[in-house]
Amino acid sequence: MLDLDKLGWRPFFRQQLRAEEFAACYPARIAQIHRNHCVIWSDRGEQRLDVGVFPDPGDLAVGDWLLMPSAGERPVRMLARQTKLARKESGHGTDEQLIAANVDTLFIVTSCNEDFNLARLERYLALASGAGVAPVIVLTKADLVDDVSAFTTAARQLHPEVAIVCVDARNAAQLTLLRPW
Repeated sequence: MLDLDKLGWRPFFRQQLRAEEFAACYPARIAQIHRNHCVIWSDRGEQRLDVGVFPDPGDLAVGDWLLMPSAGERPVRMLARQTKLARKESGHGTDEQLIAANVDTLFIVTSCNEDFNLARLERYLALASGAGVAPVIVLTKADLVDDVSAFTTAARQLHPEVAIVCVDARNAAQLTLLRPW
């Protein structure tokens, strides 16, 4: 049994259900998408669904909420998304590639070393802003530099209000800094 609230079930989604739907169906969240199947989580536990039950599997994203019938395996419908993270499809096309749906927080992770890239951070901050998702910059490998302030100052110049958390991932106690999100 999984707790729907811990899975991200909010009034926004509940309001999309009619009383008779709520009586005959249950909500489930897409946790994983694979080539031929997806894994959904609900208060009934974990289930596997064949992607062939969806009219267009390309419209699915991890985080989507489905309305599942109490008896049967074919989803009744997908609920409207509250947020959607997407990017331009790779290559020369202009189509959109879904990354995730119904996300509250986007952790933008980069290290305090030569991999630190302001242009990349700026792109991810723009992605979060366009999706209506709260960004948090997580600076890893803080233990490898004498002073992380140069990294935090540079990141803060991109977005003065963004939360920035510096961590040494080898120290499990420091990961509790991410709990508020």
